[in-house]
Amino acid sequence: MKTFLPLLAKNVTTAIGNVQTKVFTSCKSIPTVNNYNNDAPHYAASFTIIPNTKHFMKPCLRTLLLSLSVFVFSAFTNFAVGQATIATDALDYPPGSTAIITGTGFTPGETVTLQVLHEPTGGDDATEAAHQPFTTIADGNGNVSSSWEVPADLDEEGAILKLTADGQTSGLHVEAIFTDACSVTGAGTFCAGGDITLNLSSTGKAAGGIFWQYATSLNGTYTTVGPNIPSGASYTGTSSTSLVISGLPAGTYFYRAGWTSGTNCTPPTTGQLVTIQSSVSAGTIESDQTICNGGDPLGFTSAADGTGSGTITYRWERSISPFTTWTTVAGQTAATYDVPSGLTATTQYRRITIS
Repeated sequence: MKTFLPLLAKNVTTAIGNVQTKVFTSCKSIPTVNNYNNDAPHYAASFTIIPNTKHFMKPCLRTLLLSLSVFVFSAFTNFAVGQATIATDALDYPPGSTAIITGTGFTPGETVTLQVLHEPTGGDDATEAAHQPFTTIADGNGNVSSSWEVPADLDEEGAILKLTADGQTSGLHVEAIFTDACSVTGAGTFCAGGDITLNLSSTGKAAGGIFWQYATSLNGTYTTVGPNIPSGASYTGTSSTSLVISGLPAGTYFYRAGWTSGTNCTPPTTGQLVTIQSSVSAGTIESDQTICNGGDPLGFTSAADGTGSGTITYRWERSISPFTTWTTVAGQTAATYDVPSGLTATTQYRRITIS
């Protein structure tokens, strides 16, 4: 999330002939521009399984040979462990969403068979097309990628699902577990003072109602939301699928939702991170100048740097009389700016603080 807060514009006045005009004496506050960038955590989980290989030996083999063979087999299977992985881009998906699948460690160019079944297998595994095997080809580095559409209208809601991947040349077999349950969307990074809307995505109707909770860490103690929980916060929709949060102070919070009874959202969802950034201060630049036509103005200095959460950067903009359009000055991201020489028209400059 980026917050943009412009400074008061500063003036560079050009004197042309015997006429000198100073068109800008003071600036009113320029509105803050907010640009929210809400990105969700991925989670991925992978679990590597040793291939299931059988060896048959004649009983007449010597004990020494049997021991040696068992040792060689053990060494081979241990070598295979960790050679391949498979994972999804999240641990949980709402019905109708897409699971992105990635894998590593397969033989380059080999066909890898993928399949998603219930864990344990059952339900519509044997009858629905969504649970039939599908294939992908490992690239030159042995990596694979594919996707699986989570059914929106079958029996996946609330289910535990297992993804398997089998290399048809290497014989490698790996698995990953994920779920198709409830999820909360709308989390991200926001400016202090703004409203935040979180949505509970699920199918079916909550048997006994919906609740929302928050914590200050992902695995911390969750508290049911309410007035001033946490301090300064207020809510609407605390028993609905859409929760509106107002007044959260700067900090990090984890929100989750669930059903008071039923199977789809019991237990509640994984906590989703909401970050509230501090209010941004533009700071102060100096100062207005009057120069001759084509002259070289002094550089703008920073009397007070901008402040805010995280890393502070800047954007400089310029506007030529009548000052209706502002243009970004390319490559200028520092707190100060040395305006180039050669100005032939009265020009205003402003510095925008980005947090």
